[in-house]
Amino acid sequence: MIKNYSHCVSIEERDGVSFIRLYRAIEGRKDFYTEIKLVQSTDGVDWDEFERLSSLLGKSLLIDSPMARLRFGIEAEADKNEKGELG
Repeated sequence: MIKNYSHCVSIEERDGVSFIRLYRAIEGRKDFYTEIKLVQSTDGVDWDEFERLSSLLGKSLLIDSPMARLRFGIEAEADKNEKGELG
């Protein structure tokens, strides 16, 4: 059976730079998965950057989700059992 887990998304700042950070939440743990640097807009809302980040965030979450990969038929080594089969 494919192990499923949730994701936690937060916005954090380091050295004056903001990041969207993604964590895997599994079995009571919160493990770092990846981060996306946020570009600071100086001219108001930058909808192109917002759309780019939204798309990147969504793709990152879906590609890391075992159940989403299964649903879309995307195979990953982590989804295979000891016999090399999915499930």
